[in-house]
Amino acid sequence: MVVVMKYIRILLMLLFLSHVAWAGEVSVKATVSPQKGTVGTLFKYKIAIATKDGEKISIKLPEKRDIFPKAKEQGKPKKTEGKNGKKNGEDKKRSESFVPLFSIHGANKEVSESGNLKQTLITVDLSSYRPGKHELPEISIKGSDGISIGYAIPSIVIEGVNKLGKEEDIVPPISLSGNYTRLFILIGIVIVVLVLSFFVFRFLRAYLKRRKKARQLSPIERFMKDVEEGRVLELIDRDIHEYVFSMSAIFRKYLSSQFSFDALEMTTDEIEKSMGQHLPEDIMKHFGNEIIEIMQLWDFSKFAEFTPTEERLRENYGRTVEIVEKISSEPGGEE
Repeated sequence: MVVVMKYIRILLMLLFLSHVAWAGEVSVKATVSPQKGTVGTLFKYKIAIATKDGEKISIKLPEKRDIFPKAKEQGKPKKTEGKNGKKNGEDKKRSESFVPLFSIHGANKEVSESGNLKQTLITVDLSSYRPGKHELPEISIKGSDGISIGYAIPSIVIEGVNKLGKEEDIVPPISLSGNYTRLFILIGIVIVVLVLSFFVFRFLRAYLKRRKKARQLSPIERFMKDVEEGRVLELIDRDIHEYVFSMSAIFRKYLSSQFSFDALEMTTDEIEKSMGQHLPEDIMKHFGNEIIEIMQLWDFSKFAEFTPTEERLRENYGRTVEIVEKISSEPGGEE
């Protein structure tokens, strides 16, 4: 029974030493995750280092780089005959020499302390591009005496993605440098489209603005159109009061549009006061009194139970149209 227990202790020690290496007061344990992958798989290579009683160590983190196998690890290529009768062993060797064994993408170090125990965790991100079983690169760890501290280095297994060698199944390796040509072309196209869209938008906006301005009628054109569409002159024969209200509203609308003040909401007295502020001096001098006389006839007809004769109303209609034409032809009355 004692012999059996001794063998068990020895086996447990060997199992422990295969994963943890001790150098004085330093312990080192290395792991990798995952342990198996394909070409281009990202592996996490972690090394946990524990030191006691202030034991000092020196760690050299690996830089971002590609690691190629040593010449002796390449092996001699088999000389085989191709379809054209040429030996392709040298071509295969030359092409494989450009494929790295490992690509180190980055490394970092984390340190924590608890009492007299100091723990350091090194994490290395790497990928492998050659099928087979490979031992990971060793990280340089030295004690205070400058002697390297060894540890059990884990291995990874890379499985081939095209074991039968079919051309249609071959997946190109991840580009290590990156090809941004298509991206630059796409960005250029987007920029050109945006610039063209901007100028097309400006052109359409200016065109619609011109069209809108062209469709807008001048004050005299609007006046004549309202008079014709409302058949104001014919109202004299049918309904005098309707003629008075219609002609008064159309003329007030003309004054509002021509001289930019709200004559529609004003009385005749208020319009007379506002004309001195809004009408040009020459127009006020030549047509001010006549405008008020025309409007007073409408006021008498609306509010004073005064019914002008048809002849006088026709004269009023003619004078109103005439004064609108004269005002519009004056320099200060142009649109």
